[in-house]
Amino acid sequence: MACENLVRCCSGLQVLYIYFRIRDWPMSLEIGEPWSLPMMAFAEYKGKGGLDVVTINLDMPRFGVQKLKNMAKALEKRFMKPEAFQIREDERLARELSCSFMELRVEGHD
Repeated sequence: MACENLVRCCSGLQVLYIYFRIRDWPMSLEIGEPWSLPMMAFAEYKGKGGLDVVTINLDMPRFGVQKLKNMAKALEKRFMKPEAFQIREDERLARELSCSFMELRVEGHD
């Protein structure tokens, strides 16, 4: 209900940060499960083109870090403008490749 109220009241929302901690078990880490339903209200912005920036941090100790990051990324993709999401992913990949390249150069000078 709170997320639905935010969507209704904040029609011009462009940037969304969510830190979501859940301590329930048993549960499944899937979109559509009860834990994810409140956040799905933000998918309504997709009809308006989507949000410019979305960062989601999931804190669920029963799941591994990489699995949580993958789920957060899937949710972010649902809420963001497609081109904004693609630009962010391209920038992230460029940073990773740049760091890898710099590491190779440093190792080569030993």
